[in-house]
Amino acid sequence: VGDNAFGGCSGLTSVTIPSSVTSIGDSAFSYCNGLTAVTIPTGVTNIGESAFYDCRGLMSVAIPPTLTCVGTNAFYGCSVLVSVKISDLSAWCRITFADILSNPLYYGHTLYLNDRELTDLTIPEDVSAIGNYAFYNCSGLSSVTIPPGVVSIGDYAFSGCSGLKSLIISDGVARIGDSAFSYCSSLRTVRLPSSVTRIGISAFMSCNGLADSDGFVVVGGVLYDYIGESTSVTIPESVTSIGDFAFAVCSDLTS
Repeated sequence: VGDNAFGGCSGLTSVTIPSSVTSIGDSAFSYCNGLTAVTIPTGVTNIGESAFYDCRGLMSVAIPPTLTCVGTNAFYGCSVLVSVKISDLSAWCRITFADILSNPLYYGHTLYLNDRELTDLTIPEDVSAIGNYAFYNCSGLSSVTIPPGVVSIGDYAFSGCSGLKSLIISDGVARIGDSAFSYCSSLRTVRLPSSVTRIGISAFMSCNGLADSDGFVVVGGVLYDYIGESTSVTIPESVTSIGDFAFAVCSDLTS
């Protein structure tokens, strides 16, 4: 489907994309406000920049296992999306999303695997790396288990998963990306395996549920946040480094 092929067709209410299609071009369906559901067929490997830009009526999108790359702002403005449907979890983890708005979960919040809502996520054993933004804003997740085969967790991979309460990271993970678990506000405990050699910037920022009794959010020796109300604080001895913005906007802090 070529660039801007159906751009601005606001009266378009449904579209059937044949299995012969391998790519959806830049802005191909932008401003198609009448579209409510789209099924991307198996065979499509690429969705271009702004492909479904400002499709304000889009409520459901089905993603095929063949998809490997989604361009910037592909789903920008699709604010009424309520479901993102997939059939292959491993393939989903490997998709290269260009930014947060290339992932329909930014608005959709809920991922359906074979028509069942995914709440307890176990990453498949054949996945070695979880891509950037893979589960961004997937607030329907309540637990995540990452098996030993995974080596890398991408930037913002689970950021904004506000319903996430349980996280198990198995030994084998070496890299946790920037902001990987930021804004997972319901998370209560995290145990990092000894295999972790790099924890990215703001990896656990705004995970307020991890705060200790003094209001410090410390994971792996890094102090990510302070949510206490004291005017004077003493940094815990377990802290080896202080993360970006850890004490930002603490206007009452004097010492």
